[in-house]
Amino acid sequence: MLIYNHNSCYPDSIVRFEYYSSMLMRLRFFLLYFICISAHCSFSLSGQDNVRIREDRKEYVTYPYSDANPFATFGKIYPYYRYDGFASQSEIKAWKIVELENKSDGSVSCYINTLDLLTRTYWTVEINLPADKGWFTTRSFWHNKTGLSQPYSNWVNTGMKAKSDLRFIYPGTDVIQHNGERFPWPADTVNGKDFAQWRELDFGSSKSFHITGQHAPYFGAYWEDEKWGIMEYAERDNKLGRKIFSWALSDQGGIWEELLTDYDGQYVELQSGRLFNQNMVTSSPTPFKQTGFAPHGTDVWTEYWFPYRDTDGAANCMYAMSVLMLDRVYDALDGLQVAAYTELGKLYFKRGDYASACGYAGKSLINNQLNVEGLQLLYLSNKYLRNDGNAIEVSYT
Repeated sequence: MLIYNHNSCYPDSIVRFEYYSSMLMRLRFFLLYFICISAHCSFSLSGQDNVRIREDRKEYVTYPYSDANPFATFGKIYPYYRYDGFASQSEIKAWKIVELENKSDGSVSCYINTLDLLTRTYWTVEINLPADKGWFTTRSFWHNKTGLSQPYSNWVNTGMKAKSDLRFIYPGTDVIQHNGERFPWPADTVNGKDFAQWRELDFGSSKSFHITGQHAPYFGAYWEDEKWGIMEYAERDNKLGRKIFSWALSDQGGIWEELLTDYDGQYVELQSGRLFNQNMVTSSPTPFKQTGFAPHGTDVWTEYWFPYRDTDGAANCMYAMSVLMLDRVYDALDGLQVAAYTELGKLYFKRGDYASACGYAGKSLINNQLNVEGLQLLYLSNKYLRNDGNAIEVSYT
């Protein structure tokens, strides 16, 4: 599930996507959009002949809300108002569904747009399915039509099922909190935990991590038992923020299963943002500050979303994305394997297991002998092994 949460407006649309077994798959998207608060979204469709675009109505379990405050609330959300009544019993409600399916003869797009009443800025998101590709894109357009600087905040929020085998693929060295304070990522030296493993977030309250420290243009997740995952890719300057949110794994967080998922289990949120963190006022003295949207300014950016499987995880999708652009899908799978083996090798190197690090470095070089990180890792691992009198020979040809 992907939720586009723009500026101060509440989420205006939900996109639910399903992946099929092949990397050369057809992607089918079901767009469920709804109106919230007083924001009015509109959408349009475009595509070439023979692509499938269909509107339908589908029933979902829904918890209705009511008791709208007749007066707009002065403050951060003005001129929006609150709904104070939320049902504890669900009901079946029909929602409008837009189904998009790409084919070999063309791409198809759905556009969602609205005017944000708080800032008087206008935004549009194009959800595009290219022809015969294993990804979809979200292209965002945001315009400040006023003559004043406006608050600047944009985060795309993906909802993922939380299971004990869930691993976060977030390159970085540090976590930034909402207040601007930092601590190391992914190793938690205080509690002896690996933050990159969801099951090890089993302490304290809910977690909200903004990961930084590397200029990697991607992030994602991987389910180790099922051996598949999902990745987001965007130019680094376009998406500085990389966030993970998880409810507490104790009863404190478990209560939200009943309130939000009808006992369907926990979920986590993987988010991308235009700024480094969702900053509080106390973050202002740090380098991670709130910025303004320049008068009459316009920003445009594109994000790629794609699945991957049978790779033992992923570490660097730069090579994979470049070959995907050239339609070399099988090479792309190799590229993700190269990245995964490189990352595993670095992990074992940090733990002092130089023999395993050397082995994974060799595997990373089988499909790409120009993998610089793999070559460096192989050299350094062997260097430490030679110092211990245990140097080994690795063949990757």
